[in-house]
Amino acid sequence: MSNGKFAERLTNSLAKKGITPSQLARYVGTNRQTIYKYCKGLSKPKDETVTRKISIILGVSPSWLLGITDEVQTQGSVRKEIDSLLDEMDNDQLNKLIKFIKDFM
Repeated sequence: MSNGKFAERLTNSLAKKGITPSQLARYVGTNRQTIYKYCKGLSKPKDETVTRKISIILGVSPSWLLGITDEVQTQGSVRKEIDSLLDEMDNDQLNKLIKFIKDFM
């Protein structure tokens, strides 16, 4: 994966969705500096879970975001991915996610 392609797709997707790097950082559970580094192409997620969380909130496939494929994920497959992640979350994580969604809307 190219950091540049990932950074470009991340930055464009954030702008398209109207999400700030700070908002994304809160959802992912990292600090905003990490997200800014991703956006600048200085680093990329090393953890698959982080990539999945980012792709879910942006409504794109992890493969597309990482530059592996040029196919953007459909809404139906995003919902399946969300259901899978929700099943893995504990109550504290679910409450944080609910708060984030309410703040986001």
